[in-house]
Amino acid sequence: MSTIVLGGRSPLNGGRIVNARAGEVICEPKRDKVAIIGAASLTRYLAPLDAPTWEVWALNSMRHIGRTGVRADRCFEMHPLSIQSASDWDFLRDPPAPVYMFDVYPEVPLSVRFPMERIEAAFDVGPGRPGDFFACTMAYQVALALLEGFKTIAFFGIELDRGFARERTIERTSLAWWCGFAQGRGVEVRQPFWSTLLNHPMRYGYDFPGEMNWVNRWL
Repeated sequence: MSTIVLGGRSPLNGGRIVNARAGEVICEPKRDKVAIIGAASLTRYLAPLDAPTWEVWALNSMRHIGRTGVRADRCFEMHPLSIQSASDWDFLRDPPAPVYMFDVYPEVPLSVRFPMERIEAAFDVGPGRPGDFFACTMAYQVALALLEGFKTIAFFGIELDRGFARERTIERTSLAWWCGFAQGRGVEVRQPFWSTLLNHPMRYGYDFPGEMNWVNRWL
């Protein structure tokens, strides 16, 4: 039986900074599946924290603890330093993995500049163009996963339809666009079976009036 290790970093973590200014991070061993994990308890517990075949990407100052310790190959903090709380700073000063941010900051020892320019060039996105739809951290994560050639992108603990108004509307739509773009490029996108993150529970018109009633309750 595995031993539960609380607090310590998992030996499965493989993220290593190659060039912080250029946003270059490698994970060893190389994996082609990435699990993007948020805070929603409904599906977060299903994340493959102890699976060596998955990369694990964490949001903000979240520490996801599996049976082998704190699991994260890469972290993402796409918010200004000026809004970080005391607990956020505790995390940033001692993160479990490289942290993608807007820049490299000396006060954040594992900070990595997010490679926005490479993403813009790779996918021909920019201000005013279709696809310049980065309204949440998860959209940046999907874009980076595509840039690095991942074959499978899965979401756990990200249930934007159950969140605040911004999450239910703008962020969910932004993430859905990037996931559709990923599927169009042949990438497998996964979500837990009962999640409605990337699907609509009934079909417009075909399931009328049930679909209308569901939407009205949701709104």
